[in-house]
Amino acid sequence: MALIGCALRAGYGGCAVLDGVDFRLEPGQLLCLLGPNGAGKSTLARALCGLLPAGVGGAVASVTAATSTQASSVEVDGDRLARLSPRARAQRIGFLPQEIEPSFSFRVSEAVELGARVAAKVSPQAESVTAALQAVDAEHLADRRLDELSGGERRRVLLASVLAQQPKYLVLDEPTAMLDLEHQVQLFEVLRARCDAGMGVVVVTHDLNLAAQWADELVLLHRGRIAAQGTPQRVFVRETLSSVFGSRFQLLETPEGRPVLVPR
Repeated sequence: MALIGCALRAGYGGCAVLDGVDFRLEPGQLLCLLGPNGAGKSTLARALCGLLPAGVGGAVASVTAATSTQASSVEVDGDRLARLSPRARAQRIGFLPQEIEPSFSFRVSEAVELGARVAAKVSPQAESVTAALQAVDAEHLADRRLDELSGGERRRVLLASVLAQQPKYLVLDEPTAMLDLEHQVQLFEVLRARCDAGMGVVVVTHDLNLAAQWADELVLLHRGRIAAQGTPQRVFVRETLSSVFGSRFQLLETPEGRPVLVPR
């Protein structure tokens, strides 16, 4: 059982972004997607959630439309994702995009309840909404409206709405954006606890150090391909990082043996 992408390709305006990327996320695994701007991280995240249409053989379409993508296949626990209903997908995979602007200024509790309803066959219980808000330290915001919140507070509420789905897999695109240091650490503690309970989690992040401290596995993308994959110790090799990010950094190590990057 796993969330698997096979030979994933994506193109924009006829130009390839992902070029035959294979991906696998196991239940209980915390995996971080890394890479420079334009490497294909968000595109891969969207493809894994079925938000990009599947194609035959993984070929990139030659089109004139603004956006087009074709992926050979995405499977979740042995089922082709493209064949699942929207509700069945939501029960398997929860997705938090990099940017989202709610169309209406819902109360926080209403926004989280809407997230739960996406996957629920019956009306979600108030307890599940409260538990999701507690997980991201946002229970005290329940009666506030989304347009009254700071960017970081809104981000935490939107994460709570995804957690309220209670999916088997989470795909989160820059979930720590706009969060202070305390809430960044708290977020990864929540994700670690979810993984320990059997959930598989993908985090797209530009914060290499957060990824190195918390991830079981890293996937480093560069120009639409996987440049390195494995544990933080295996991926955080000077030659590998220099080929992707340049050489203006120092590579250090924590007392626990986790790598740390310091700008130079």
